Amino acid sequence: MFKSFGFDSAFEYHTKVHQIRVVSTPDVHGVSVVEGPHRDGQDWQIVAVFNRHNITGGQSQFLPSGGGRPFFTQTVKSGYAICNEDAKMWHNATDIKYVDDQILGHRDIFIVATNRWTHRKYGDEFETASLIDGTSDWKNEKPEESPETSVELEYVALN
Repeated sequence: MFKSFGFDSAFEYHTKVHQIRVVSTPDVHGVSVVEGPHRDGQDWQIVAVFNRHNITGGQSQFLPSGGGRPFFTQTVKSGYAICNEDAKMWHNATDIKYVDDQILGHRDIFIVATNRWTHRKYGDEFETASLIDGTSDWKNEKPEESPETSVELEYVALN
């Protein structure tokens, strides 16, 4: 996946992977992103869609930092992924809705949160404290807002 997006192999990366299934039925509203448009404080975020079944919606959206109208909206198909620089924009996904109410609708994704190793979330202080007592007092701070307006997004098929 990293090769598909052109990540520089000269760097080491700290990567977290989250598997998520959003479901939709006549009784369950398919909420894709509970918190709405946001940033996660990573260098990059990859959303890999591995299954869409009996649904509409679930469009990936990217918005200017601080909010506003989406400048990019795309329904990422099964077997495809999209990558964005998290510090330069907010992201969101629209809710899903079943097509046939007799069949469960769902969207299965992997979210891959990636930082250069030198920007990893925990750092030496956290790791040292964790080795000593297994806990640490740390904050998940957002990066500074980026004044840049040019944004690069990549959308690739996963092989």
